[in-house]
Amino acid sequence: MTPRELYFYTKGHYAAHDAKTREILEWTRVFATVIIRPHLQKDVRPDELVKFPWDKKRYAPADISNLKEQLQKFARRLKNDGKPDTAA
Repeated sequence: MTPRELYFYTKGHYAAHDAKTREILEWTRVFATVIIRPHLQKDVRPDELVKFPWDKKRYAPADISNLKEQLQKFARRLKNDGKPDTAA
């Protein structure tokens, strides 16, 4: 086995192991949510109960407005043929 083949084999093995672990943890989170729901005053989603590092970040409205400003600056820069934006 060449070093390249070994690299791709181990990379695939760890990716498969990571995917299986994530699947198990997701199911555990869903089961925990189902079990605890009757004991809570309000309805709760699984991602509210337990956060995992791979959960997507939800953007706050301030983040979205900042993103809009960045897109506008980028569009002005494209119009100026890549030169820095002079408008504030």
